[in-house]
Amino acid sequence: MSELLKVYLAHRLTEKRAISDPEKLNNSIRAANIDLNPHQVDAAIFAFKSPLSRGAILADEVGLGKTIEAGLIIDQLYTEGRQNILILVPASLRTQWQDELINRFSLASEIIDGSILKRKQKERMTENPLKDGGIFIASHNFAYRYDFICANVMWDLVVIDEAHRMRNVWKKGNKTAKKIREVIKNRPKVLLTATPLQNNLMELYGLTSFLDENYLGTEFSFKTLFANPVKKRGETERLKQLRERLMGTIDPDSGSINGGILTRTLRKQVAGLVIFTNRYSITEDFAPNENEMELYDAVSNYLRRPFLASTKATQRNMMELVYRKILASSSFAIAGTLYKVAHFLAKRLQTEFSVSVDEVNQTADDLRNELAARYGNGLQKVVFPKYEKAAPESEQEILPGLEDIEANLEKLEEETQDADDLGEDELLPDQTKKFEEREIDHKFTKEEVIREIKDVLEYYHLATTIDKNQKSQALVRVLDKVFKYAEKKQWPQKAVIFTESRRTQDHLEKLLGGVGHNLILFNGSNASKRSREIFDEWAKQFPQEAKQGTRSINIRKALVWKFKDVEKGILITTEAGAEGLNLQFANIVINYDLPWNPQRIEQRIGRCHRYGQKLDVLVINFLNKRNYADQRIYELLSEKIKLFGNLFDFSDKMLGTEQLTDDGYEVREVALGGLGTGIDFTRKILDIYRRCRTEQEIERGFQQLQLELSDIIKEKIEDAQRKVIQHFDDEVRKKLRIRQKEITDSLDRFDSQLKKYLTVSFGEDIRPRSDNVFDYNGTIYFLGRIADEDKDKGYKPAHVKEPFIRERLETDKKIKGGLWQVSFRHDNKKEHRPFDDLVGKECQLVADLLKCERRTVNDTKEEFEKIVLTGFVKQNDHWERIQDSRLERLFDLDVVNEEKDKSRLRDELEDTASSQLKKAQEDVNTDNERYIFEEMDRLDQFVEESLLKFRQEMDTREKEIKDLQKTMRASRTLGAHERDQIQADIDKKQKELFKAQKRYIQAQQEQFVDKDKKVADLRNKLQMSFSYERIASVKLNIIS
Repeated sequence: MSELLKVYLAHRLTEKRAISDPEKLNNSIRAANIDLNPHQVDAAIFAFKSPLSRGAILADEVGLGKTIEAGLIIDQLYTEGRQNILILVPASLRTQWQDELINRFSLASEIIDGSILKRKQKERMTENPLKDGGIFIASHNFAYRYDFICANVMWDLVVIDEAHRMRNVWKKGNKTAKKIREVIKNRPKVLLTATPLQNNLMELYGLTSFLDENYLGTEFSFKTLFANPVKKRGETERLKQLRERLMGTIDPDSGSINGGILTRTLRKQVAGLVIFTNRYSITEDFAPNENEMELYDAVSNYLRRPFLASTKATQRNMMELVYRKILASSSFAIAGTLYKVAHFLAKRLQTEFSVSVDEVNQTADDLRNELAARYGNGLQKVVFPKYEKAAPESEQEILPGLEDIEANLEKLEEETQDADDLGEDELLPDQTKKFEEREIDHKFTKEEVIREIKDVLEYYHLATTIDKNQKSQALVRVLDKVFKYAEKKQWPQKAVIFTESRRTQDHLEKLLGGVGHNLILFNGSNASKRSREIFDEWAKQFPQEAKQGTRSINIRKALVWKFKDVEKGILITTEAGAEGLNLQFANIVINYDLPWNPQRIEQRIGRCHRYGQKLDVLVINFLNKRNYADQRIYELLSEKIKLFGNLFDFSDKMLGTEQLTDDGYEVREVALGGLGTGIDFTRKILDIYRRCRTEQEIERGFQQLQLELSDIIKEKIEDAQRKVIQHFDDEVRKKLRIRQKEITDSLDRFDSQLKKYLTVSFGEDIRPRSDNVFDYNGTIYFLGRIADEDKDKGYKPAHVKEPFIRERLETDKKIKGGLWQVSFRHDNKKEHRPFDDLVGKECQLVADLLKCERRTVNDTKEEFEKIVLTGFVKQNDHWERIQDSRLERLFDLDVVNEEKDKSRLRDELEDTASSQLKKAQEDVNTDNERYIFEEMDRLDQFVEESLLKFRQEMDTREKEIKDLQKTMRASRTLGAHERDQIQADIDKKQKELFKAQKRYIQAQQEQFVDKDKKVADLRNKLQMSFSYERIASVKLNIIS
């Protein structure tokens, strides 16, 4: 086994690449347990493409794998030893991120929240355990609440997912985003969002300010140069200028991007490179029986009453939202809620009106006896406890039913207020405001409360007499039909059922469990006996993983694992499963209960219809055909917002006769973005339910809502502003084709070198199974890309971070060989013989490793290396240089013989090698100067724009003076008094102009001083230090 090849290939495979070198990602790409697409690699390269890079906004459309792009960046930094990484995400996505990092990149991470932080502080006896290093995943709110903790860590990278939540940081009142921006200031950052621009260009200003507060100038200059000209005058040339500044320009020959801070790829631009599956939808109609309709109508009329003793007036909107969700879910769900409402009213009678508990219970008994004639003698007896006056009200008493939909008051307040902090009243029609104000003023009498408790108890007893729901019976039928179809199509027979109610979830468990389905229940607590059993089973199979993370997080993992593992599995989940779960191994989504908020529906479907889904996704929605308002909501969601993709008759799909059409992706994305959080949409639907009783009234209400929605979608699709965050499609496609070729060529070279290294370093310890699959110590590894079916067999990717390979590489790099005498030969199996001209000739070669070090603009240390090869061949009686571009290929040849040599290399070779090292250093310094000049240009631009406000002030004063002077000259009829007054105004404006000029000069001086300081600081950071070591000295000959 050749020591020369060992030491050379060990250095080549672990060579630290410069931040601007695309090949720096080779190790991470091969270590990732996923086939990466060109746009993902391109985004990762874009994020930190020079030591000036403060980070980037990765804004690919939904479904293109932004998490994977960020994971690739994290993995590369981690490989380089930069391992202090903070990932800020919505709380519901923390587990999903942790799973992505470990499953796709083998990167362990910790979820951190307030309680975990306090525990770590106590265990480690330190105020800031985050300084110990690692990958930490926290919520946005954690960074806000524990700002002093997060700010005092030198993060190597901060990732912000769902970064559009920070887009309004430029607004005065946005305290959360402002504090988070300050906490992570001067740290390298990557922002992820599919919707960087939703309403106006100032949102882009806000997002870029997280990376560099000066990148787009001052707030005033940005509004003056871009936001106002585009919004008010439609100046498209300004959009073009802004796009180049944000996204850079694409070099048509190399495909590289010059400049820019935001990268965005659209689905249509990667068609043919990325496989997208479609989404289809069917509706399952059901018709409630007469008892169910009687219950529905009774509770609906109750909710429309002008005054309700069961709910505080200020929480009326929340109450209606909760009760309507539960009412539409099942009779079992509303029965439990009505029972709690009755208890609330009983408490109120006892504590506010001094009605005895015996009297209240007697009222309930009398009513039950009265209803027995209608419903039979099987009605349950309701017994109220004695309530104390001073007992504080719990959330459940204030708003019964919260626990059934797994909500709290804070969460519901979010659902009934607009995302942009509009006051609640701003979202309510005037009629509704008056309605609420009247209710606040109303004083209830004892008789009114008694009448209301009797009505609620009557509804409760009616609900308990309904033992079968037509909706759940329809579910049994549709599951049977869909699973037969899935079996025929060879789909996984797995369905995800979403319900709004815990009680409905329990009902469905009993119903479906009785017909032989494998059920897994997922909800906010996951505290059932079955959940604990599944967790124990998972923990035995994955003991190491079970030791990490909190129990609640691990139970979530265990339930998803079980769902994936079982055949013909059904996951019945509440809204808790709509965020943070990766279920792309299933492709049937059933909306048993349909929320009114379009974003929440999209979240549900997105659990299965996401990156990595290989099959079309089937969405099944249940629709009450006896409820006209429900039907109109569904029409809006499906036809206007295109939430469910293509609609088709299920029998046509099974017969294969349906026509494939566009699934409405663009309309869906635009509509969802235009609706903000979808909360205003929800409130408007609630208002229709409240005000409209007849079909005609309902139709008028929905026609108005449909018009508003159509205007939003049309305006968004036609909005020219959208073009500011997208390159031309052909440019992008060409760029990605070039990138794909570069990636393929680079990885092929990398794989070839790794394969050769493993062969020469491990010898017979590596047992080949095929050309790119081998066995080492009982574990099967693969090199390069491999078929999915082989991955499923448990094959592991071979890469330089694999412990046994990493340890051997470090050992082989330490080999000190002195001078080697080596004989090479071409591979007889290959026709290409690149060194035939050197066969039989004496050659000499040296390999030096140039080590470079500097700091980046983010004040992080960057180390990179460059292997410098110098070679000569003896031609007759003189020596000639071998082209540098050929030298690396020499190491592709087979070593026939190798031994140590005690002689010396030619002095000419040593002198040339020294010159080569100096030239390599000069090249690095030249790049450094280029970076400095780029930063100076950017700083000059900022100085220019920061002075714009002062220049405009001077221009305004000068114009005012000229106008007054013109008035003075043009009017011959002015009297002395009028002329004196105009002259006084001119003198006043002149003084104001002098002051403005003085402010301009002062600001200009301050900006120039600040610029010079920043340039000096940058020069200091980018100051290079060099060292080098000799890897190998070789006398060689090629024998054949």
